[in-house]
Amino acid sequence: MIGIKPEIYNLIAKDKFDQLTNDEKFIFEEWLNMSPSNRQAYEDIRAILDLKESDNIVVPDKENTWNAIMNSIKPLREETGKIYRLPFLIKLSSAVAIIAVVFTLSLNYIINSRNFRINAEHITSVIAPPGQKSQVILPDGTNVWLNSGSKISYSSSFIGKTRNINLEGEAFFDVKKDKKHPFIVTVSGVDIKVLGTAFNINSFMGDEVKVTLIRGKIALEQTSNHKLISELLPGKRIDVDKQNFKYSIEDCNAEESILWAQDQLVIENKSFTEMINMLNNWYGVQIKTRNNYNNNDKYTFKIKTESLTEAFKLVNLLTPIEYKIDGKEVIVKKISIK
Repeated sequence: MIGIKPEIYNLIAKDKFDQLTNDEKFIFEEWLNMSPSNRQAYEDIRAILDLKESDNIVVPDKENTWNAIMNSIKPLREETGKIYRLPFLIKLSSAVAIIAVVFTLSLNYIINSRNFRINAEHITSVIAPPGQKSQVILPDGTNVWLNSGSKISYSSSFIGKTRNINLEGEAFFDVKKDKKHPFIVTVSGVDIKVLGTAFNINSFMGDEVKVTLIRGKIALEQTSNHKLISELLPGKRIDVDKQNFKYSIEDCNAEESILWAQDQLVIENKSFTEMINMLNNWYGVQIKTRNNYNNNDKYTFKIKTESLTEAFKLVNLLTPIEYKIDGKEVIVKKISIK
């Protein structure tokens, strides 16, 4: 189900509530008939959506299982500042940015006639679509902001002796304090352990995991053997090599590291390649360069509400370029100055 586009999730949800327009019905039926796997995916997703309503489901503590699912899909904040919860969110049109939530069951559920069983243990994954950012509230009350293209996943036994979560990409965590249940984020072979704190993790670019601490205290360990890498104090950033776990720590403006969660992209002293990678992720596009650029040149600027075109006009002031935007693909060529 991971390969399904967000628009299809939206159509499936609208189908459940009989809210498909005639045009949407045509698109939906065309997708259904495209392959047997599409129809199976539809049936699987509908089974999950029907979990609350069905009396034929044999599942331990069905009410708590459903509540755990509902709690994992907390508010999605739009630019308007409105907050949408699942019962309303799944009725919205495809223009609304939807968090793609995928439930991967630990055991395949067995469908026999109208009766089927679901193992209560499942993995919940939350993905921020390209060019968008998403906010999630975890079952323990921890707030998580996901940057574009990032993903978190956790099991239904999230609150056990420890609170474990996996991250791919970049996220800002404001962790609910709980001394009895340490909060552990696993990313690229590194475990970040906390009790209650706020920190940013970026594993997007290069061979390093970058962790910035806003408040509290955290410890970093190797996932494989739990060997301590280092502890970190507020106002510090640690860069850990993903291969050999060597690290460096430096002072930083910690608040600046989470401006992306406030819809601000800060590019500070970055090479051309690093800048392009950040713009790729921020706007959810694929930028291709036609010639080599001098990565010794460094770029510093901030983007707030600027469009992609406006961003490239800004880059053009720093380095003369030609660019062509064709949907999600952008071609950039440097202009030689004689």
